[in-house]
Amino acid sequence: MAHCFGSTTFVMSLLGGYLTGVRSAVISQIAADVLVPFFPQRLLAYLRLPALLDRLGIGFVNARATTEQGSADRFIDAMIRLAVPFKRDARSRNATSNRITALYGQLYELDQLNALTFDSGLAEMFGEANIDAFKQLAQLARKTVLVQANGEDAYMPHLERMGFPICFIHGAKNGCFKPASTARTMEKLIARNGGRLYERHLIPNYGHIDCIFGKNAASDVYPKIHEHLEKSATV
Repeated sequence: MAHCFGSTTFVMSLLGGYLTGVRSAVISQIAADVLVPFFPQRLLAYLRLPALLDRLGIGFVNARATTEQGSADRFIDAMIRLAVPFKRDARSRNATSNRITALYGQLYELDQLNALTFDSGLAEMFGEANIDAFKQLAQLARKTVLVQANGEDAYMPHLERMGFPICFIHGAKNGCFKPASTARTMEKLIARNGGRLYERHLIPNYGHIDCIFGKNAASDVYPKIHEHLEKSATV
């Protein structure tokens, strides 16, 4: 199953012709179309914030807040406090969660996470990310489709390379990548390869990655993943 940054690189590998022989896939939240909320992700992409951080000599950003932070981390936290409109209940709880939201967008619905995942798991799951990854992600947000780091349209002309059974999973409340992202990709794939290969499930009351590690994801989401993989295994 491909997910998050993994979904993006997985689809790039397929459409770029680097990954072949895939029989079936479950793609969570993002595929070939990249539609993000205007504020803050699309606005920051147009402002080219990752490029600004790069010019300031900040090569990595760390989603994990610690008590021992350098000047770069303090600068980023100051920008977070000024620029990012947190939900009231999110802002008061956890510095790592605030930083994750500032860097990646609203990745989860708080109600879908149990206390242990929120208090301890997030810090284990998120760490440093190269600023170059954010520069390309900002470019995808501006273009609204997958492109290479230099902006070249190397992927979208090859949708036939995704001509195999795919199940799309998308949280209805996803505040990072809009649900229309996978809907638009699916429409394009159906137009290119026919409708029998694709299915899509919009998961009520879920956001982005809580579809994977939410406290009830095993009963609300995983059966749909299992059903698709089982069905594809018999084809």
